Amino acid sequence: MKRHLWILLILSLSVFSCDIGSVLPPIGRVSVPTIAVPASEINNLLCGAPVDCTAGICEGSEHCIVLLALTNRAVFDFVKTYSACDGCNTPDFPVEEGIGKCVEYDAAGGGAAVTIKFWVSENCAFRYSDPVKAAITVSLDAENFSIVKIDPAEEYIRDPSFCNTGSDCRCLSGSGVPFTGCRNFLYAPLNWSGYYSGNECGCVDHACGER
Repeated sequence: MKRHLWILLILSLSVFSCDIGSVLPPIGRVSVPTIAVPASEINNLLCGAPVDCTAGICEGSEHCIVLLALTNRAVFDFVKTYSACDGCNTPDFPVEEGIGKCVEYDAAGGGAAVTIKFWVSENCAFRYSDPVKAAITVSLDAENFSIVKIDPAEEYIRDPSFCNTGSDCRCLSGSGVPFTGCRNFLYAPLNWSGYYSGNECGCVDHACGER
């Protein structure tokens, strides 16, 4: 009996060790658990009010995935931040075309495999940058109604300075404006004055900074 108990204990510890290894972040990186965004927050973002305006975009599964993609906190926070488009005088998008004043989206694919892309619209009228390059793509399993992949990875979305290599970093400057700092490839195109790939910025301890 004792021998059987020891075998069970060893097997349990082996399984536990494997599970722990699968959730630990790589060395040098900080993992932030993803907490699903409540439906009420998503509705308020899309509709601008507690009133439900999503019936028109949920007639088919290709549109309902907009709601699923926004359950990811990193994606939601990015979209919410840039949809406001502070200082812009443009009207809000119809919900089937965009979110707020300055985020557009588009769904592609069919069947179970669907992707949805969110990008910062030209409506934001950035002076020198190309905000369309600041885009996030969410791959979904429409059949199981789950998120499969987010590109770029959530770390890049949550932290404008996050990087894995020096090629992830960009220099902030442009059109006569002096160098003002470093950002990763997702956020650099949102800089009001422009950006470029240069030697001034590097990646140290997963953060873009001056060399």
